[in-house]
Amino acid sequence: MYNSKHIANLTAAAMFVALITLAGALSIPVPPSPSPVNFVDMFVILAGLMLGWKWGLATVITYIILGAIGVPVFSNMTGGWGILLTVRGGFIFSFIPVVVVAGILRPRTNTTRPYMATAITAAIAYIIVFACGMFFARYLATPNFPSWPVTFNYMLWPFLPGTMLKFGLILLLSTGGEKSTINMIRMQLDK
Repeated sequence: MYNSKHIANLTAAAMFVALITLAGALSIPVPPSPSPVNFVDMFVILAGLMLGWKWGLATVITYIILGAIGVPVFSNMTGGWGILLTVRGGFIFSFIPVVVVAGILRPRTNTTRPYMATAITAAIAYIIVFACGMFFARYLATPNFPSWPVTFNYMLWPFLPGTMLKFGLILLLSTGGEKSTINMIRMQLDK
């Protein structure tokens, strides 16, 4: 039988699938890159921070499966296997290790410096996002980029300002110690 903690975590995971989908719908094209700027990666990191690695992973896998079977959950309300084979696929697949790392490294509710722990966790998560996304764009995507300088020009440099904004929002949500948004949600889910 399911207990109330299980139902709360399941509800929170479903909520994050919806938030990630909504974040993808609000995409901003970044010329010349084929991948738009959106807040999907931020919500994936927040899912790991708030839900932990197990429920965060369930959230991300649900999101990827929904998109793979054709539900329009990816950026610009797209879906299907074809999206996963483009340059955006590397970023989408990066969400799996990102949410696991964010869930494992998330600051404990009794830590004395949750702000610093969250900053380090988010920085590592964004390194994974860009490393996976650029590697995929360079070697595996169809069509792929011809060289690393071209990959950096299309897949990294245009996204750094937006990434810094999302990084700041993650830190903003994590400040305040026990009264932070992240810790308040986590304490409700841990009851």
